[in-house]
Amino acid sequence: MLKRKWIFASLLAAMLGLYDGNGTADAAAPYRSHGYFEGSRYSIQSLYVPERVIGDRLYKGVNGGQESVPGLNGPTGLFIDGEGYLYVSDTNNNRVVKMDDRGGLIQEFGTGSDAKAQLKAPEGLYVSASGDVYVCDTGNNRISVYNSRGEWIDEIVKPDAPSLREVIFIPSGVSMDIRGFLYVVSKGVNEGLIVISPDKKFNGFFGSNKVQTSALDRVKNMLYTEEQKETAGVSAASVSDVFIDHEGYVYTSTKGAATEQIKKYNVGGQNLFAGKNMQVGSSTVGLVGSYSGITADRLGNIFGIDTGAGKIFQFSPTGEPVFSFGAKLLDNKLRMGLLGDPVSIKTNGKGYVFVTDRMFNGVQVFRPTELAGKINKANELFNEGLYEEAKQSSQEVLKSNVFYSKAHYIIGKALYREGEWESSMARFETVYDPNGYSDSFWEWRIRWVQANFGYVAAGAATAAVIAVATGKLARKRRRD
Repeated sequence: MLKRKWIFASLLAAMLGLYDGNGTADAAAPYRSHGYFEGSRYSIQSLYVPERVIGDRLYKGVNGGQESVPGLNGPTGLFIDGEGYLYVSDTNNNRVVKMDDRGGLIQEFGTGSDAKAQLKAPEGLYVSASGDVYVCDTGNNRISVYNSRGEWIDEIVKPDAPSLREVIFIPSGVSMDIRGFLYVVSKGVNEGLIVISPDKKFNGFFGSNKVQTSALDRVKNMLYTEEQKETAGVSAASVSDVFIDHEGYVYTSTKGAATEQIKKYNVGGQNLFAGKNMQVGSSTVGLVGSYSGITADRLGNIFGIDTGAGKIFQFSPTGEPVFSFGAKLLDNKLRMGLLGDPVSIKTNGKGYVFVTDRMFNGVQVFRPTELAGKINKANELFNEGLYEEAKQSSQEVLKSNVFYSKAHYIIGKALYREGEWESSMARFETVYDPNGYSDSFWEWRIRWVQANFGYVAAGAATAAVIAVATGKLARKRRRD
């Protein structure tokens, strides 16, 4: 019965997911959005909607007006500073541009006559708190550093270290920790991130991926000679992107991995998502997708670009899928919101999601809906252990979507802590959570027995007296 109710609710939620809170068709997005709970997927009204594409056309202020300047061409790396300005690696134009969130050009880096300052096919980038811009000058095999005025001030080349002797330094992604150490993604390097100290010394590899062998690889390993094994060589996949948040957590993404496609490292270097399969399939968590870009917002929510599916997935700070949105652009007819060739992803302080898309030659901007804000707020309170506040926020979520499973789960947990066992049982039944239901049921039964112990004991004593009397009567009748 419990499972049957859940299936019915899921089907109804899937139908209602095509509508917004007012019951009108949600035509703002050219794709479907989905929520996830305990490995199950269901349709939900739009959580992020495409609002605009910026950078394909750039403008700068001239004499109180605006003048059009060359737009982006094949943008890759993206960074958003504390004031909300966007820095974009304009790869095919050999420059980095700083612009506002409406596409207004503010500054350019890597242009001009100074040969040392000129960029060649730049990709990833990072902006420090002081305003220094670290650019993966990929075509020049270095990291170029500019100050906030756009002046070239330094370069970081491959450190002279035995461990890097055979490495070709081709930086494509970079981030910095609170100590000023750089964590660099270098193409073709399968030992992990290259960590470079503030004095430009090699400080080791960080976050290496596991070697994942196929069935064919295992057969080769049994049949090949040692020389053949060395020539064939099976190596780990290379990291595709890196991001370090304000708390010091280091996030990496890896394309083509069977597990641990997204990793989250604490300051001690421990992967908090060890053994997790972070790929989310069509209906359950499992074997789909390839993450090219990774970021986290101020609440610790993780966003990854699945380039294969053309989707953006949001995970909780603990690595559980929360929801997804987007779809793959399958032709050359550009439609805002569909992902063509996405590379990098970032969020700003308002919760907007920005994605560089080489097919659009610009940055796609996604606006969070009111429902997304409510869900993120409820999850934030719940993760912080503020269960009463999380319950109230979850009730607000259910006003927009009565079938949003996580909201029922949060309310059930809060009711459990409040000792409202029967009510919590009903919530856990709604989302088909047998563990939560069982815990609530046992608490309810224990409390019921305690509250009715006198009646239960009296009934048991009466039953015992009746049984004894009945037995004596039966024996007397047999003797007679």
